[in-house]
Amino acid sequence: MVALRSRSSRAGPVRQLRLFVARRPLVHWLLIGLAAVLTGAFVYSRAAGAEEARHRWGSARSVVVAVRDLPAGHRVEPGDVRRQSWPAALVPSGALSSLDDGVVVAAPVVAGEPVVRSRLGRARAGPVAAALAPGRRAVTIPVGDTPPPVAVGDQVDLVAAGSALAAQVVARGASVVAVRDRAVVVAVTTDELPAVAGGLVDGAVVVAVSGDPPRGP
Repeated sequence: MVALRSRSSRAGPVRQLRLFVARRPLVHWLLIGLAAVLTGAFVYSRAAGAEEARHRWGSARSVVVAVRDLPAGHRVEPGDVRRQSWPAALVPSGALSSLDDGVVVAAPVVAGEPVVRSRLGRARAGPVAAALAPGRRAVTIPVGDTPPPVAVGDQVDLVAAGSALAAQVVARGASVVAVRDRAVVVAVTTDELPAVAGGLVDGAVVVAVSGDPPRGP
């Protein structure tokens, strides 16, 4: 009996409030209106936040992203890349939304990085031409009987050494695109090409392995 009176006393204020509201329609509708205003304010704040984020980061763009590290000279296969949606503000210039079949990597691409046009060679081209990025030219550098310890994808500097006093660097950070028995094929820019060719005509061009990070396109 005591427990019933205790529960009744606890429920009393709630019941009284319900009766108070039920007997006063104006209060009832004011409470409903207040709840609607609060709900609308909450929805508006969430929508405003989403709109602000869209303006800050831009709309999403579909880009091709490397699934694993892709070394220079690698012919891209379907399992090497996938499409992802990235905020437009974070998409690098030249990022691709699709790839041609048989395209070859001209400069290394790190796993998780969007694939950009300047890192790729031409699809359906010869083995050397396919590994050339836009604006690059392949030059064969004779290395004699002791070739330098380089592999495809390494970065090298080219030094024109026709005269010890006139030796000068004619290309920096050139990518190795092929290694032959007595020659190394490197990719140089169109601006570097005349000086490299002149060094080959005047005398010897030395291949120096570079420890610098790959240069940009």
